[in-house]
Amino acid sequence: MIFAGASTRGDVDTVVVTFADVQGRLQGKRVHAMHFAEHILDRGTAGPAYLLAVDVDMNGADHFALFRGDQGDGEMKLVLDLQTIRLLKHQPGAVMVQCDVLWPDETPVVQAPRTILNQQLKAAASRGYAVLASTELEFMAFHSSYEDAWSAHYRDLAAASQYDVDFSIMGGSRIEPLLHAIRSSAYTAGIDIESIKARRSLGQHEISLSHQDAIITADNHAVLKTMAKEIAAQHGKSITFMAKYDEQQGNSCRIQLSLRGDDGSTAFSNDRGRTALHDLVRRRSPRHHVRVHAALCAHHQLLQAFRPGIASADDHRLGAGHQCVCDPAGRHRVDSEG
Repeated sequence: MIFAGASTRGDVDTVVVTFADVQGRLQGKRVHAMHFAEHILDRGTAGPAYLLAVDVDMNGADHFALFRGDQGDGEMKLVLDLQTIRLLKHQPGAVMVQCDVLWPDETPVVQAPRTILNQQLKAAASRGYAVLASTELEFMAFHSSYEDAWSAHYRDLAAASQYDVDFSIMGGSRIEPLLHAIRSSAYTAGIDIESIKARRSLGQHEISLSHQDAIITADNHAVLKTMAKEIAAQHGKSITFMAKYDEQQGNSCRIQLSLRGDDGSTAFSNDRGRTALHDLVRRRSPRHHVRVHAALCAHHQLLQAFRPGIASADDHRLGAGHQCVCDPAGRHRVDSEG
């Protein structure tokens, strides 16, 4: 256990207790390490339920019957997943732990993204499948601080590059101190970054995470975004992962999912090296279209659990700007501008 004796030696003095909200952001609290060890480690802690019913501007909504302005905030229990404990190199003396969210009677809060993903992974496991995933995150970096960007109403910000630097080493070198700090801190936190590379839009770079168990990738994905923003602030810069920063430029998030059988086989594969799903799409009969639709619906629901908002929740179609790709190796990818 990372806390065994650490707090008394002064190695760790702060624990950041977090959970992901429906916007994909980390919410939670910071507590002193000794208080954490004595009061939270075994029992967890509490948080207001309304945090799962707010929009990106923290305005209360009523979509999930979690928030009522005249009935108080409500309370939910944050249950630690001790396998997610990670050191925060960019915040000396601090560690982070992620949580599952329960009601006081120990039933899961079904609206929580991590609950949704875990339910989908259990459903896949019951059918003999393991789900692996990786993500590729694009972001734009600006030489302006977050405070200066706010004061300027996010207009006329100084991008980290002034021209297309797609895969340019020199283009990346211009902000290498920031990129190095992100890579180094991520590695210390147990996040395996395959690469960071410059991209086309002004100031744009892309972070690629390694392919591993979907729940690990989802946790790392959320932590990495928070960590990168915090590191940017320390460097006097700002970054955004927004899908559309302005009317011309945008960031994509590519999510790659693989289904693997208990025996290590690839889902949807056949003896011709193609996926069975590929063969089904090529057939024209209504019966086969129903089978294709069912397969895509199940896959779509898993994607929604993995990244809230990737597609419209009221239908089973990929939203505009999304493309579902199935390659011969059985890996499915959704390319998204959202």
